[in-house]
Amino acid sequence: MSLKKRWRILGVSVILLLALTFFTRGWWLDLGARSLVCTEGTGAGDVLLINNLESNYLLFEKAQELVSAGGVRRVMALVPTTGSGSDPGRVAQGVVDLMAEVARLKNLETVPIFEQEPISLHAAEQVEAHLQGDGVRSLILVTPGFRSRRSMLVYEKVFAPTGVQIQCVPVFGLKTPESWRDSWHGVEEVTLQWLKLWYYRLFVL
Repeated sequence: MSLKKRWRILGVSVILLLALTFFTRGWWLDLGARSLVCTEGTGAGDVLLINNLESNYLLFEKAQELVSAGGVRRVMALVPTTGSGSDPGRVAQGVVDLMAEVARLKNLETVPIFEQEPISLHAAEQVEAHLQGDGVRSLILVTPGFRSRRSMLVYEKVFAPTGVQIQCVPVFGLKTPESWRDSWHGVEEVTLQWLKLWYYRLFVL
């Protein structure tokens, strides 16, 4: 086979591959977005943890739904601390208290979290330390949908030595696995979370 013919075959192959990628982009883009979402658990367990690293009222609303359905003993929410101290910031604590009140979520415990990179890993380690000696056997993680698989992987890793079973409840707002491509903010969020997921998989976990 001549060199010219080989280059022609290579060129046609590249064009066909690009065309296939273009015409199936909806399928593999949605597949990528869904890979960010954890498998949803039953929503029943010893402790329900609101993964409130970024204030999100929908997490509190979902937590209230799960509490109303029964099967939850304790409800906790993450609250960032000020500086390197162990006390929550007044603003952060006030925001959590307000969201819990609006969601009618009673008897909420807060877990002060000192934010240090990688934040999700260190937050999970602080939660594990907070629960030591409490006899907790299962934890329900209520977390934003597109970061839910990353959160699930982190908590499973941290709690594996303790035998605590982790389940995940992903929560979505306007941007869902079906609608994220409809806005630039949706594309930006999914791209960022995909990069963070693989950063954690390759370098953190």
